[in-house]
Amino acid sequence: MRRWSRITIGIFCAVALVGLMALSLMREREVEPLKTDVLTIGTEKFSVEIVQTPALRARGLGGREELCERCGMLFLFDDADLHAFWMKDMRFSLDILWIQDGVVVDSVQKISPNDPRTFMPSTPAGMVVEFSGGTMERLHLRHGMAVSLEK
Repeated sequence: MRRWSRITIGIFCAVALVGLMALSLMREREVEPLKTDVLTIGTEKFSVEIVQTPALRARGLGGREELCERCGMLFLFDDADLHAFWMKDMRFSLDILWIQDGVVVDSVQKISPNDPRTFMPSTPAGMVVEFSGGTMERLHLRHGMAVSLEK
C-alpha cells in the first residue's frame, strides 16, 4: 500500500510540474494588445500598432505569421536617429520605411525573413513603420511622400 502511495504522489508531482512548465511557456508567448491608430502615407491609409517601449521594439513583429494587407507596426522614438532594424524571429518578408517630420526619408523593400543583416536609414528618423513585404511596390509608396498619424 505504501508503494502505491509513493507512486501516486510521484505521478501527481510530475503532472503538476509539466502543467506549470506549459503555463509558463504560454505566458511567454502571450502578446499584450497594442494601441492602434491610422497612419496615412500619401493617400493610402493603414491600421498600425503603436510600439514605444524598448522591449516591444525589440520584439517587433517577430514570431507572427502575417500582417493584414492594410496593417503595419509603427515604432515611435523620442529622438530622430539612425534607428536600426533586423529580421529576428520573422516569418514573412517586410518593407521598412523611416519617417521624419511627416515625410518618408528612407526605406528597404521585400526583406527576406532569414536575412541576417541590420538595416539603417541614410538619415535620422523619429518614426519607423513595417509593412508586409511588397506593400510599397503594390501601393506605389516612395521616398518624399507625406505621412500623418491620426490619433
